[in-house]
Amino acid sequence: MRAAQMPDCRRNGWSTSRWRIWTRALPGASSSEERSSTGRAPQAGDGSASSGIPRERSRRSTRRYRVEAQRILKAAEKQLDSNGDLLSADERRQIEAQMAVVRTAAQGTDHTVIHGEIEKLDRVSADFAKRVMDRGIERALKGHSVGEFDQGELSPHAKKAYEALRED
Repeated sequence: MRAAQMPDCRRNGWSTSRWRIWTRALPGASSSEERSSTGRAPQAGDGSASSGIPRERSRRSTRRYRVEAQRILKAAEKQLDSNGDLLSADERRQIEAQMAVVRTAAQGTDHTVIHGEIEKLDRVSADFAKRVMDRGIERALKGHSVGEFDQGELSPHAKKAYEALRED
């Protein structure tokens, strides 16, 4: 087929199947004839699929990061309630301030801002998370001696992991 006979979408570097996939996302198109009636590749800013798909991806990312922000905030609140004694007043203020920023960002529409604020909260609370983990390990080992672990009182899975550590 000569270039003059090719549909516009093929001349512009779009394969027919790729064109069909993109045109399915066109808002208001009720049939495949209507969606492909233009016979050309989508153009940026013309309300076609090329501008619709990125917006939909952005909306999905925003929803995903909003859910992640809610999950992280809930977990942080729980840890502050149960392990808040591990923090100084200043550290607690910094974490709570960043949590408020994450809450505000999660109400917005820019997923990159939400993600960035979640990352900042992670950095601000990293030392606190380490202390919480250390406390958990300390509680788990309390009342046990190292000799217990060498005497074979571990589960088969734990024994296997312990042996692997010895070999290294």
